[in-house]
Amino acid sequence: MSNVSKEQFDELKGKGLTFPVLVSVKEDEMEAVEIFHGIKSDYKFILEDRDRKQNLRYSYIGFNPEMAIKYEDGNTYIVRELQKDNVSIENYAEGLLEAVKKHVYVPFHGANTEFPFIGGGLGYIGYDCISSLENILVNSKSKKEMDIPEAMLMIYKNILVFDHENKVLNLIYNVKPDEKMALKDIEKYLNSIYEVIKCNRNMEKFREVSMKSEGGNEFTSNFTKEQFCGLVKKAKEHVVKGDVFQVVISQRFLKDTGSNPYDIYRRLRLKNPSPYMFYIDFKDFKLIGASPESLVKVRGREVETNPIAGTRKRGRDSREDEEIARELLQDPKEVAEHVMLVDLGRNDVGKISEFGTVNLSSFMKIENFSKVMHIVSEVKGELKDGMDAIDAFKACFPAGTVSGAPKVRAMEIIDELEESKRGFYAGAVGYFSFNGNMDVAIAIRTMLYKDKKVYIGAGAGIVYDSDPESEYKETINKAKGIMEVV
Repeated sequence: MSNVSKEQFDELKGKGLTFPVLVSVKEDEMEAVEIFHGIKSDYKFILEDRDRKQNLRYSYIGFNPEMAIKYEDGNTYIVRELQKDNVSIENYAEGLLEAVKKHVYVPFHGANTEFPFIGGGLGYIGYDCISSLENILVNSKSKKEMDIPEAMLMIYKNILVFDHENKVLNLIYNVKPDEKMALKDIEKYLNSIYEVIKCNRNMEKFREVSMKSEGGNEFTSNFTKEQFCGLVKKAKEHVVKGDVFQVVISQRFLKDTGSNPYDIYRRLRLKNPSPYMFYIDFKDFKLIGASPESLVKVRGREVETNPIAGTRKRGRDSREDEEIARELLQDPKEVAEHVMLVDLGRNDVGKISEFGTVNLSSFMKIENFSKVMHIVSEVKGELKDGMDAIDAFKACFPAGTVSGAPKVRAMEIIDELEESKRGFYAGAVGYFSFNGNMDVAIAIRTMLYKDKKVYIGAGAGIVYDSDPESEYKETINKAKGIMEVV
């Protein structure tokens, strides 16, 4: 049995709507990471949702996307038949986000499903895409050192949603107006997916992950300590001249590794649980992350962003944590920086919200992560009529917390000072759902795995009284939580 009757199925199809067919099964033997392991396919993903108390709510799993939207070297491409040796590639002249709108935000009926994500586009939009979304010339001379597209979103017609609270696996098939399969065949297909996962589990024992990394060298950076501190000094000169209030300067770390990439993810979710946990397999490379920070979220008509600014290394115990948190909240530099970025977030949300609806629902709360603590706030608004998740993404991308304020001038300074394109780092990772929702994290505490190498970016916000040595240490502390699992 599914969530729709044959009569509802025929009625919704007749109206030309996309809608989900859902089959739910009680599953208290396998966890989400084991279910994902039982799927033998390229282009698969697991995205895990944690609340602010670090409790898992839903894990989303997808495989066999029907197409991908790729942005590379100034061009947008629609890539079909991904599982074949000879993929079909078509140039899409209207641009990256226009392609997302065309293929994801279609006329839709929820058919009694309440999950925030029920299928659609999932992947990343890298920091360097800003020049394609706005008339901003950035990355004009920077080198592209990571051989991946600037953006890649895969379109998943079918996904699995594991409900951790109720121990239920939900298998979703999104029916489009041109669907050829009958309802009973779709239900049979969804049940067969579950049977295959169980069969794979029985054939291959799911082992406990070792918390030890497997071989490789030490991490190296694209800057020496002296070079990075020199960049901080140059960034401060721009602040003193009044070009910007703040600019975020980053470095990138690189390491060869013998670790299995999925084992890296499994270690990461145990050691550094975060609101956004993800492992995305793009076949030639993987994106693995534990991001603490939302770029922007749209649920229904509500839009939300969560600025994070102000960082300290965690203490040895809860008492020391409390002392460090008190000191952090009383630090004039950190508080001023946070308030400035909250104002920037309110401005971004205000561009696409109804007048009078923008509010600060949470202000300057401390949140603890495995290695660091942050000051966190929450800004919400209600989307204007005629605006959607794509408009919200454009208004907020990239985050001020990874670029600076004012954003445009800060990005120009980043282009001037950083030698390499940022790639995935400081961009966005997450989903654009068929039901109109969107939830994208900032690509921080995130790594690229490619050709047995791991790349990690980390930055620090530079203001007028920044100490170069302290800012250098901040980037190390931010990266350390995910370095340790490689």
